[in-house]
Amino acid sequence: VSRFFQSWRAENKGWQVIIPLRPRDIQDLFFMDGGFPLVMATMENLFSEASIAPYDVEGGKLVLVGTSNGGATVLRMAAKMPERVAALNLVTGCNAGGFDLRPLDQIVGGDGRCSIRLYAGDQDQFSH
Repeated sequence: VSRFFQSWRAENKGWQVIIPLRPRDIQDLFFMDGGFPLVMATMENLFSEASIAPYDVEGGKLVLVGTSNGGATVLRMAAKMPERVAALNLVTGCNAGGFDLRPLDQIVGGDGRCSIRLYAGDQDQFSH
């Protein structure tokens, strides 16, 4: 587990943190066509009988978190399998590949609406 997630003490909260690592022989980043099949295979594995995760996926959906290129990756993952996504959190992520994001409309909160918030330093409406 990375130091970033250790600081959250995920294991104390009962969270499972899965961080796929790109093999050295793959040049493409995960959001690119050469790397994306690897990260999708990891995601699909989480829902299989032979899952790499120690526990089942709660509610059958994932909370995806990505920073920078990881943000671009989880955005593409969510657009590919929106039925498997409970929430999507991007930190400086973007649609780097220009992928079709219309499937993201299927990811909704408990009130039936998709909630998108943008935080941009101290200039946003929430003073973040």
